[in-house]
Amino acid sequence: MYKALSSASDRLYLTYPRSDLKGEMKFPAQIIDQIQKMFSENLLITEEQLSPDFYAVTMHAAYYHYMQDRTMNNTATASIEKLLRSDDLYNKRIETALSKSGKSRDYHIETKVMEKLKSFNPLYLTPTNVEDYNKCHFMYFCKSCLHLKKTEKMDLDMRVAGELTHNCFFAVLNSHKKDDFIILTHQQLSEEINAEALKYRNERMAGDFAKTPRFELLFNKLIEQLISVFMHMQQALMMSDFVPDAFELDLKESHSVRLNFGKNKKLRFGGIVDRVDTCKIGGSEYIRIVDYKSSIKKIDEHTLADGLNLQMLIYLFAAVDKGALYDGFVPAGVLYTPVSMDDLKPDDMKILSYNQSAVDSKLKTTGLLIDDKNVLESMEHGIGGRFIPAKLTSKGSYDSRCSSVISGELMNDLKNFVYQHLIDAAESMYSGSIEAVPLLNRKKLYCKYCEFVDICGNGDGTVFRESDADKIKESERLLGKSENAKDKKGGKTE
Repeated sequence: MYKALSSASDRLYLTYPRSDLKGEMKFPAQIIDQIQKMFSENLLITEEQLSPDFYAVTMHAAYYHYMQDRTMNNTATASIEKLLRSDDLYNKRIETALSKSGKSRDYHIETKVMEKLKSFNPLYLTPTNVEDYNKCHFMYFCKSCLHLKKTEKMDLDMRVAGELTHNCFFAVLNSHKKDDFIILTHQQLSEEINAEALKYRNERMAGDFAKTPRFELLFNKLIEQLISVFMHMQQALMMSDFVPDAFELDLKESHSVRLNFGKNKKLRFGGIVDRVDTCKIGGSEYIRIVDYKSSIKKIDEHTLADGLNLQMLIYLFAAVDKGALYDGFVPAGVLYTPVSMDDLKPDDMKILSYNQSAVDSKLKTTGLLIDDKNVLESMEHGIGGRFIPAKLTSKGSYDSRCSSVISGELMNDLKNFVYQHLIDAAESMYSGSIEAVPLLNRKKLYCKYCEFVDICGNGDGTVFRESDADKIKESERLLGKSENAKDKKGGKTE
């Protein structure tokens, strides 16, 4: 510390993070507070207040930050530009980059070239493919046609944590019938989850090799959260007549969605369904699809219109199609079930126990269900909105703040709508449309975390496409949010 403080000849910067990778607040080291108390003025500067020249310690760094902040009209940016312009190499690079900034991003590939990069006999699409293409055609082209990717370090990131979570759910739930699972004790659940986590760690993450204290902390914390999530799921199944019927159901091959597009072209869409629940109600058999998610997923008029979060709906309709595994079953809906939660504060009234209402809030399900109170009662006795996205008021009507239900008629229309999304995407791909024009979804661009933002020519997001107004209107109708749909329900919701 002494060496660091005494080495500066002109100015000294001391930096520290205000939060960790999970977004939780971190406190500065003691030396930071001591130094601040030595001066009467406030020396603290946040990252947002730093000017671009702070990072311009080399010509390469100066160029990178200039291109990132060149639209900022300030002295620091102008100074960096003047410095770069004085160098022939960087002056040429600036001119080349700026000469392309006004050009169209409407990139196209000839169909015969696309057929060499991607098979269209049939065209096989995964949920990720469809979402990527709808977010940005160029991103999909780079990932799924050119197969460009960065080399990743194996660490406990969101992807690995999600895979571990799915493995635990499959192993534990698949090894027990519903009646046996709901009576497992906390100790028994802990042992089974720990055993599966250890197996994954040894087989997929090289055991204890090169594991840091930070990794151990995150790994153990993930297991603790999983135990709480499993206990919450026990309660959800206790309150339901639906029974898990299949886990990790493969809809990729023999049971995939098959659609026609273009001239005699075939489209196949498939993937892995986390869980399928069934229930017999009043002489009819119903099916619901359950997906485990580490982040919140919602089906609303914007995601539906933009072709996002369609995965579960397509799985539901594929499962009940003619000749499919659940042919003859009635689609009861889809549920996104959270499998991770932030730290919870202990309940002051209980020793070493979490506040149950806080747990329920963190693990609140989202999705879309059929508007049939007999079916909803079978999903959650009392329809209290604790385990499903539907809740009845004291008057017996739906609480519009937390209910996502549509009629059986709209459910059928919804099937045609999402299938048309697949056909439109397939035809656009076949035509060679790989435009670098990202989707602007409710003021959110998908460029920030894109791996290909440096090569698309539209990294600053100056060119984008907005949601189709007609599709949003149709989506509102399909989700029962339009006035006509509400009238069909028998009046507005409370």
